[in-house]
Amino acid sequence: MRWALIAVLTVVMTGVVGCGDSGGGGGGDADSDMDSDSDMDTDVDTDTDTDTGTGTDTGSDTGTGTDTGSDTGTGTGPVEDCDDDAENTTVGDAITIEDGDAFDGILCGTGAMDYFAFRLSDPSFNATVTFSSAAGDLDLHYTLPDGTTNLFTSSDGVDEEVIELNPGNFAVGMDYVLRVDLIDGDALLYTISLDMF
Repeated sequence: MRWALIAVLTVVMTGVVGCGDSGGGGGGDADSDMDSDSDMDTDVDTDTDTDTGTGTDTGSDTGTGTDTGSDTGTGTGPVEDCDDDAENTTVGDAITIEDGDAFDGILCGTGAMDYFAFRLSDPSFNATVTFSSAAGDLDLHYTLPDGTTNLFTSSDGVDEEVIELNPGNFAVGMDYVLRVDLIDGDALLYTISLDMF
């Protein structure tokens, strides 16, 4: 049986390898050409994509732009609010402000002034004006009743001007004026408050 197996293997191997037959006779494959694949694909993507188009920005911006939101607090109001800026623009039309009072006002146009008259009921007081320095600048003056004789000025605050003084007991019962001056800006909303102690 061993010899039979060797004989079968020899026949099979001769057919597979094509032993001995290089011509045209016999049962082997006479094809002697050698196929070899010599092309090598080496495709390299060398294009560069650059996005130069425009699109819609749906992210959030922190730069400058148009504010379409609503503001709370003081700031630049609409120009039509300036039509109401005639109530206390002279010392003769000064609004009386008392201890604990707070008033909202608007100044329209550089050089505009608002006047607030008060009688000192305690030896010390604190007058504060708050505003948005992004919209403009203003100064707060403490004057005699004529509105022009300046006793003290607060002019270097950012978003706030404060005068805190102790005129003393001798000044209790005397009249004074707080004057708010618009130094820079077209229309500036503000709040003034007065506390005595």
